[in-house]
Amino acid sequence: MQKHYDIAVIDAGSGGLVVTASAKRAGLSVAVLEKNKIGGKCLHTGCVPSKTFINDAKVYSAAKKTSSFGLPSFEENKLLN
Repeated sequence: MQKHYDIAVIDAGSGGLVVTASAKRAGLSVAVLEKNKIGGKCLHTGCVPSKTFINDAKVYSAAKKTSSFGLPSFEENKLLN
């Protein structure tokens, strides 16, 4: 049994997902072709994980300065050791 699609989107990265959503909103039937993970490089190995690591570093840096706010220092905090 063959299926008919109005549009085929090659690559389900961020751009491909935007095209797919737009086509669906326009009432088109869409086939999405992806050889790896949906979401692409940005979601799995690029900007999203990088931003997570950057945020973690900021939280770690702030935690090291807790004594300046009258809280136990990072080194004294038993939960963090």
